[in-house]
Amino acid sequence: MDTIAMSKYHGLGNDYLVLDPNKNTLKLTGRQIENICRRNFGVCADEVLYGPVVEDGKFTVKIYNHDGDLEESKNGILIFAKYLKDNGYTTDSAFVIKTFTGEKQIDMTKEDEAGYGSGALGTIHLAENFFS
Repeated sequence: MDTIAMSKYHGLGNDYLVLDPNKNTLKLTGRQIENICRRNFGVCADEVLYGPVVEDGKFTVKIYNHDGDLEESKNGILIFAKYLKDNGYTTDSAFVIKTFTGEKQIDMTKEDEAGYGSGALGTIHLAENFFS
C-alpha cells in the first residue's frame, strides 16, 4: 500500500486537503477522493487540491469536490496560494495559478495582516479576471 502525504487546511468553514504530486507518486481516482473526504471513514474534507504542477512557469491546480468531481473554487484557490507560500514554491507576493477555467492572478502583498479563514492567510487581493 502506498503512503499518501497530504496537507490539511481550513478556510471559511471548509476543510481542504492538498495532494502534492511532487511529494506523491499515487494519482487518486474520483472514488478514492470521495472515500478520503468522507467524514466517518476518511480524513474529512470538502475538497482536494491536486498540485502544484508547473506549466509554462505557472502553478496549476486541479480542484476536486468531496464527490471526486473537478470544480472551480475561489476559496480552494486561495488555500492553494497559501500552500505554495508555506511550502517554498514561491516567495513572490504576486503570481499566477492556473485552473481548468483559466489563469487566476494572486496578489498576497498584505499577507502579514489577519483576516482570512483562521487568520493565518492574511489578505489576498485578487485581480479583476479572478471570476472570469
